[in-house]
Amino acid sequence: FYCGALNVTPEPRLDTSHPAWMRAQFQKPESPENSGQPGCTPGEVSRFKQLLEEADLLDVYRQHHPDPDPANSSSMDSPFLDLTDPLFTWRGTPGKDGNPAAGRYYKKGMRID
Repeated sequence: FYCGALNVTPEPRLDTSHPAWMRAQFQKPESPENSGQPGCTPGEVSRFKQLLEEADLLDVYRQHHPDPDPANSSSMDSPFLDLTDPLFTWRGTPGKDGNPAAGRYYKKGMRID
């Protein structure tokens, strides 16, 4: 059993509300593997998967909630857009001064570790 605050989305397509948007953040990384929103960059996802494989661990949440559409696994579109879903353990905050949409991460969410 391994738990902690690794803050990685195991599968960005399934574990973020807006995968394409998350991948488009921070456009000028030092390395392409670090392109995207922290927590769901290709490098972080790859290292997390490697950790699971090498330690013979599994993602218990995904075991109980498998991909609803495995045929669509190469798509960047998320099958989950309801931010009230308990899937999302992190949700963006609304903007200030009565303008919720002004928040950069408003109406966006991620399932991180």
